[in-house]
Amino acid sequence: SFDVLLTEEQYQSVLNNNVFYRQDMELAPGAYSVDIVVRDRLSGKTAARREKLVLPETGAEFSMTDAVLSRHVEPSRSAPAGAAFDVLSHGGALISPLPSREFRAADNLIIFFDLYNAGVDAATGKPLAKVTVTLTRDGKAALRPIDYELTETLPEPVPHLTFAKYISLNGLAPGKYTAVIEAKDSVARKLAKQQASFVITK
Repeated sequence: SFDVLLTEEQYQSVLNNNVFYRQDMELAPGAYSVDIVVRDRLSGKTAARREKLVLPETGAEFSMTDAVLSRHVEPSRSAPAGAAFDVLSHGGALISPLPSREFRAADNLIIFFDLYNAGVDAATGKPLAKVTVTLTRDGKAALRPIDYELTETLPEPVPHLTFAKYISLNGLAPGKYTAVIEAKDSVARKLAKQQASFVITK
């Protein structure tokens, strides 16, 4: 356990459900349960949450990590030489996950994940992954599918492609939505899929 001291600005963020606290650790492959208990020492009030986490063994198949949803990024700090690679940073930006997955219509929905083991084109020497994101509501498309191409391999901590894009939620009505994500390895002809649910509030 550990104590977290909040500034006045951070406390106001807590009141608006916008606080972001991060604790990094290295885990071996396997299935985990993560229990988080927060206690306000002044009032004595507590809140608890349990999340399941599955870390698969490293394999050779084309695959993707679970999508991180966010609405906030900030410039990433320059890491000293030899420092550990920050898995939540990309292109000079640090992405703050939104565990509640609650967004406003004025927000941008930021989607972040990594792709592993994409085939390399013999002609270009690069991979070519095509990603399609479709926002759906009640099983129907809420926006036209959006297509992206990824070709730049990042070497650390292991070779991978990073997807970090945003989609404007402007004009979407409040309700429950799902981001349907399809990634196609155009070289090896492999496909990976996942879905990430979120809510747009008033």
